[in-house]
Amino acid sequence: MYAYASARQFKEFLGRGISYELLAPPSSKQYLTKTDLQFNPATFDNYPTFDEYVNYMLACADSFPQLCRIDTLGYSANSRLILAAGISGNKSFGEGKPVFLYTSTIHGDETTGYMLMLRLIDYLLKGYGKDSLITRLVNNLEIWINPLANPDGTYFLGGTSVYLAKRFNANDLDLNRNFPDPVEGDHPDSEEWQPETIAMMKFMKQHPPDMSANLHGGAEVVNYPWDTWWVLHADEDWFRMISKNYADTVVSNSSDYFFQFEEGITRGIDWYRVTGGRQDYVTYFLHGREVTLELSQDKMPPAGTMSVYWEYNRKSLLYLMEQCLFGVTGKIVDAQNNLPVKASINIPYHDTDNSNIYSDSLTGTYSRFLKEGTYTIVVEAPGYLTTTVEQVQVIDGMSTGLDISLIPVKSGIINESIPAAIIVAGTRVIYYLEQGGTATLSVYDLAGRQMVAPLTRPSLAGRNEIELCDILPAGTYLFRITCPDRSFSYIYNFNF
Repeated sequence: MYAYASARQFKEFLGRGISYELLAPPSSKQYLTKTDLQFNPATFDNYPTFDEYVNYMLACADSFPQLCRIDTLGYSANSRLILAAGISGNKSFGEGKPVFLYTSTIHGDETTGYMLMLRLIDYLLKGYGKDSLITRLVNNLEIWINPLANPDGTYFLGGTSVYLAKRFNANDLDLNRNFPDPVEGDHPDSEEWQPETIAMMKFMKQHPPDMSANLHGGAEVVNYPWDTWWVLHADEDWFRMISKNYADTVVSNSSDYFFQFEEGITRGIDWYRVTGGRQDYVTYFLHGREVTLELSQDKMPPAGTMSVYWEYNRKSLLYLMEQCLFGVTGKIVDAQNNLPVKASINIPYHDTDNSNIYSDSLTGTYSRFLKEGTYTIVVEAPGYLTTTVEQVQVIDGMSTGLDISLIPVKSGIINESIPAAIIVAGTRVIYYLEQGGTATLSVYDLAGRQMVAPLTRPSLAGRNEIELCDILPAGTYLFRITCPDRSFSYIYNFNF
């Protein structure tokens, strides 16, 4: 058995009386010493110094000011910057796009992901407007890339070389055992949260990732939740699908790579148990969806081989981000004022162990990733009537739009004096307006097809109703009232 141990852990190990042999760490290879070659972003054929890394990140934002910004997550235990590149069309951050996060090298001596993330930043920025997939991803996602989560471990001997990089941070702790755990609680490693952990948790709460991936080395496999307990995630089928898609694409673009595990994937707990890992923290506590990418059996390959790993993984990295655009997506608003609502999106008899998600409190947007099938979706928020939408169709590789207008309640009864509420009663559509005027009713199915000819009626302030001319087939429909100054919608399951 090969094992890593911190100084404290090794002292405990010695007390067990087990025979052992000390091995040279992967980071002791001579090719990892800094040569006279400077880091070249055109070739990425040499590991950067820490200062070259920081300067490269800043240069990306300077060169592509309409697409990229650099944020400081915080500082390491030795006060090194922990950086992330934000990439989005027109620098539209915090505007309701699905959020995808890549981070790498939480273990300082696992550097394949570090170099691949530098390449990915370059690839996205230079490919925008030229490559259709890259352009679609950048326009429709809020992408964050943190290439180096543990700078003190990677640059253990100083900022000029990754030689003798170590797994742990400057306090000799494993950062991927330092997060809150669904089973073991806040401090599963019995240690205080490290500066790097605090910085990452704060950043992810400010930019909650809908999907994320943590890049490691030492194996070749896609690892998915759970790591901490022997239960299946509610979205096991979806996790297996996206993990296998990643592995299959890698294999199709490589030779003799990613064959360490059957199908190239594993559920974390089936491999070995991890407590305090970031994957389960994101998936359980943040209601996100995170996988772990183990990208090379050699933890620290020669930098000159990184072009090979890049070609193996390039398409897979893009396709994984693309999954953020699929599933059930939409916006949840208050039917009275059309303002965004933070609501819980639940799937009855499906969701378990915090697998439900929440809409964004600032934009009302949400993204619920699901394997192909038919689902019932329940939307709940304090102070609103619960909305249930049945027969929601999900197709792999496609997006199903589902906007919800939540009706406020007053003492448990619909407050009929509110403006802009819709109630469907049989073939009658009842709606309330704050001011009188002309209103048009449109009815759509969940594929966006118009089900009846638009009905336009003069309307009064307060209660109004429109009688549907045709009886709709049983199904779920979006009823939209459009007035000169606004429009509002309601999802209803029509059983006639």
